[in-house]
Amino acid sequence: MDLDQDEIAARAPNLGIQRILEEYRDRWDATHIRQQCEAFATGEPYEISCLDDRRDWDAIEAMVPDEFFGMSNTELRPHYLELQTADDGYGAALNYCRSVGAVE
Repeated sequence: MDLDQDEIAARAPNLGIQRILEEYRDRWDATHIRQQCEAFATGEPYEISCLDDRRDWDAIEAMVPDEFFGMSNTELRPHYLELQTADDGYGAALNYCRSVGAVE
């Protein structure tokens, strides 16, 4: 069972918005990972583990512009391509985590 795909499919009316939700999931992951590593670095409680079944899907969905949910796959394509080429922050979050010793 792929929990992410089940959650995305339940929230997305078409393939285009599914792909966009995946991109915003990656951005949410990067922010969450960074926050956990910042907590590690400052001695606060943290949890660094797999995010499956732990993501805040309401927050992820809220990141997506409302008008995207009414668009067709064709209309969503340029937005998806733009998200794909933009920096999602994931690499920077991992680099930060390495720099503070939270991950190797």
